[in-house]
Amino acid sequence: MSRIKRFWVYLRKMNNSLARWAVVAMSSMTCVYLFLIWSLLPALDKRWETLVFYISGGIIQLVALPLIMVGQRLEGREMDRRAQRDHELLLEIRDMIRGLEDEEEVDRFKQAMLMMAYVDGDVPNQGFAGAVMKTMEK
Repeated sequence: MSRIKRFWVYLRKMNNSLARWAVVAMSSMTCVYLFLIWSLLPALDKRWETLVFYISGGIIQLVALPLIMVGQRLEGREMDRRAQRDHELLLEIRDMIRGLEDEEEVDRFKQAMLMMAYVDGDVPNQGFAGAVMKTMEK
């Protein structure tokens, strides 16, 4: 891979990381409190008013909001990939269940899959599909 191509790959990864970090940072209560304190500075001293309005109206709206939008787009792509993976897994499980002979085997299969997922502690974090996929990979 050429140096230029490696540079662009590195730059894209860095931009994606920055956008994801911005979404996490800007959607925290810490950020809310900081913006609240920032917005109250002119109440303490009128000399702050121009700076507060400039930074709030200029920098935050023109830079931070598009950065957050990019980060949300990246998160949306990741959620789409995860949903597609879960969908494919559930189709596999459905086909496996259809191949079982009687209702008792189906129930035992479902219980075994859920039990393995709960033992691994995956169901609360990943949902059923993610837990089953992890269990099937073992």
